[in-house]
Amino acid sequence: MEIREFAERILFGTTLDDKLVDPSGLTDNEPGPVLARSPRMPGRPHALRLDLPRERVPFPGVHELDREGMRGRVLHFFANHELLATELMALALLRFPDAPPSFRRGLVHTIEEEQRHLRMYHQRMQEDGVELGEIPVSSYFWDALSPMERPLDFVTGMSLTLEQANLDYASFYAEAFRTAGDEATARVLDIVYEEEIGHVKHGVVWFDRWRDPEVAPFDAYRDLLPPPLSPARARGLSFDADGRRRAGLDPDFIRRIEVYGDSRGRPPGLWLFNPSCDHRWIHGDGHPLPSAAAAIEQDIETLPLVLVRTDDVVVVRKEPEPTFLQPLARAGFPLPRFLATEDGATPDAPHRHFSRFDPWGWSPDAERRLEPLAERLVDRSLWPPPAQAARAANRKSLSSGVLRKMLADLADERCSPEDSVGRVCTSVADTMRHVDDWLAGGQPCVIKADHGSSGRGLLRILGPADRATAPRWLANVFRAQPAVVVEPWLDRVADLSVCGHVQPDGDVRISGITRFLTDARGQYRGSVVGRPWFGLDTDIVRFCHGEGRDPRFSARTLHDAASRAAAALHEAGYHGPFGVDALVHRDNGSLRLRPVVEINARWTMGHIALGLDARLAGGTQGLWLLVRLRDIDDRERFPHRLRELLPLRIKGHGTARCIRSGALFTTDPGAATTVLSVLVAGRDHDALIEALREAGAGPGLRAWWPQAAR
Repeated sequence: MEIREFAERILFGTTLDDKLVDPSGLTDNEPGPVLARSPRMPGRPHALRLDLPRERVPFPGVHELDREGMRGRVLHFFANHELLATELMALALLRFPDAPPSFRRGLVHTIEEEQRHLRMYHQRMQEDGVELGEIPVSSYFWDALSPMERPLDFVTGMSLTLEQANLDYASFYAEAFRTAGDEATARVLDIVYEEEIGHVKHGVVWFDRWRDPEVAPFDAYRDLLPPPLSPARARGLSFDADGRRRAGLDPDFIRRIEVYGDSRGRPPGLWLFNPSCDHRWIHGDGHPLPSAAAAIEQDIETLPLVLVRTDDVVVVRKEPEPTFLQPLARAGFPLPRFLATEDGATPDAPHRHFSRFDPWGWSPDAERRLEPLAERLVDRSLWPPPAQAARAANRKSLSSGVLRKMLADLADERCSPEDSVGRVCTSVADTMRHVDDWLAGGQPCVIKADHGSSGRGLLRILGPADRATAPRWLANVFRAQPAVVVEPWLDRVADLSVCGHVQPDGDVRISGITRFLTDARGQYRGSVVGRPWFGLDTDIVRFCHGEGRDPRFSARTLHDAASRAAAALHEAGYHGPFGVDALVHRDNGSLRLRPVVEINARWTMGHIALGLDARLAGGTQGLWLLVRLRDIDDRERFPHRLRELLPLRIKGHGTARCIRSGALFTTDPGAATTVLSVLVAGRDHDALIEALREAGAGPGLRAWWPQAAR
């Protein structure tokens, strides 16, 4: 039989015997003419046709493999993939009769092994009471690959994508079936795994022969893949680097596949990290950032990866290194695609459509950069964005008004007294009059510019020396802003934040409560991940839980604060993410809750902390820290030593992976110039602090974690 006849019977045949026709003794003396057009669908037995309108059956979870019929259902999905691969290979033989004979012989050999896989799956399915055709089958891979125009298209889409992913699926499910007590199926998958390595290797050999040698292998592969396929499709539930090495894939290719994020079909969201949006609200789009703020912004620009879905795109100045992203991928983070863009420029995004735009805050520069892409939004009602409303909402004066009304309504002695609410001032003289009133009563105070965040734009007045500097400082502030807020400098013992999202119709979705860490100047240093009370003194924890008589006291009050803040934001015309900062402080020896300190109409570090909390295993707590390089004894040694002291331990598989314990850097320590961010997780906060201290971060710990000084 000629290879051409063999391929025609597989592609157009309508019985299972046609698909499993014996390839023994094939010749290739008459390859025949080019099959000019791919058929809309391959021939199939009726029950396995790809165009039948049937209800989709969900893929069983690993925890269901010990249930009768579920193992057969899993194998039905695998069998259809093997059948599709066989048909697509037969199509390649017919579409490319002039391909090198060794390539065609290699394809025949691969088909023979795919047929064997199909037979083995079919046998195990029948033993579990499932027959081919009982479950609807998908045409996705056929639709994606059948338009192939050249052999290079085939090896890129089949060998380097679908079969590469099968290395992960085969090894993962071999272990899963073994754990479920099904050794026979596990052995089948062991065979599939070993033979798939050879299939990928066949593709690698021809890919390297046909691709542009001037382009790096991964870049060439990514650019050649036809939509909707992307490199993300070349991964499975786990990641088998060893099998890829055995298949001959380049080490850089392997690293970049492991961490690649891109859309699998859903229009992606586009994320833009601009944490200095408050600076833009004050000074406008063209005003340069202070050098220190610009350096920090660049160091932590990958932070949106904590919030995104796999499909999303994050705009960065420089694409992060795979070595930084690998631990995040292994910990189960759904990595986005990173799009390197010149600072301040509109992203050169190749995507046709976007589901939404998500800057950190809607400032003038974010609006300018994203406006050229607005026509690509699937929902055009999302443009124009609430940029002007965000500017109006991010004012300390708005926060003071919400707090004043809330304290009057609550009349709860466990909250801050009403007379401690800040005064809004619009002149130097008015401000100084209130400062003098606080000082005369022996109360230190703080002046806050109407726009400002993370401890910037404030002046503490602790005594006469600070008071002397205030008029000049105020004069500079009033040149750019219409108001300041003067309020007492409270004896804070815990900083809290409640995060949420205001919908366009005014509804509010509250995400959760976090505790954040600040230094003596009120500047942000990190967050507690998990229970907000982790590491607090017992009397503070008891207070937050209503001394045991009202366990939801603090949670209920903070949720109320978030709802009130959301109403104020909606009234100002804003919709989107927001956070409400709060604190617990001492007042004449008694603890008090201040439910509103600041309202932030943007994403916040509290959202990051909640995103990290979603990646922790049950019972695990963590600290997420922004560590200044100047507070580290040895900058180069610190990351390696911290990983040694707190090795990363992962629980679960696939999308269910989570962090049991260890250290995980959420920004690249190797690229940091000013600050780096790291999550340390475990069950004992003292052990986490001790590891940080021993790794060399001791000098900075005492600024925000009182226990570190003990």
